[in-house]
Amino acid sequence: MNRRALMAAVVVAGLMTWIGLAAPSISVDSDVYEFGSVLEGSFVVHRFTIMNTGDAPLTDLRVYSTCGCTTSSLPSTTLGPGAAIDVEVVFDTAGYGGQHVTKSIYIVSNDPITPKLWLYLRGDVRQLQSFNVSLTDLRYLIYILIDLRSAEAYAERHIIGAVNVPYEVFASSMPLLPTGNLIILYDEDGTRADEVAQTLIQNGYRDAKSLVGGLRLWVEQLGTSFLWPLGQ
Repeated sequence: MNRRALMAAVVVAGLMTWIGLAAPSISVDSDVYEFGSVLEGSFVVHRFTIMNTGDAPLTDLRVYSTCGCTTSSLPSTTLGPGAAIDVEVVFDTAGYGGQHVTKSIYIVSNDPITPKLWLYLRGDVRQLQSFNVSLTDLRYLIYILIDLRSAEAYAERHIIGAVNVPYEVFASSMPLLPTGNLIILYDEDGTRADEVAQTLIQNGYRDAKSLVGGLRLWVEQLGTSFLWPLGQ
């Protein structure tokens, strides 16, 4: 056997050995999600199902997002043969009005054939009208206004949009408050609101604020503007 034939035999033997070895294989139910047409500012949410169709564990699983997308973290970095997990992808369409878009994420693993698996979201984003507000903008515009006075004082008059959570019961109601939004508190003169705002901040509500001077200063400076019942 000449040298060239010997090398060819070695390569073939090596390939056959490699084929016979157990190996992981990453696959997905569909690598493209066509979301059709959505209005700018809405969120496109989709779950891709990732599977290991090989006969060895998929390891070192990691997911990465590109501009415009966020993903849920993988529940595990290892996927046994025949197992499957879901990866949730969220695309915020704010700023993409009037465009046909393709957004992508990718998953890396120890798959020898597909070490990087690309997944795509694709569709059209309709532009907002001048009289529209996007979900994203509204989310960041929303604030929570809390009146700490008694129910009787609140019923007599309060700032429009305020909800009544009396000071005496506020501590038990605090866990119901959402985090990540501006929270504004007021009472009659600002004293209790200052106390409650500091308590909220200490408990992770970083955007808690108290209205300086309370409702009393509001009336002194602004009169009955934005008070309910109107004119009271």
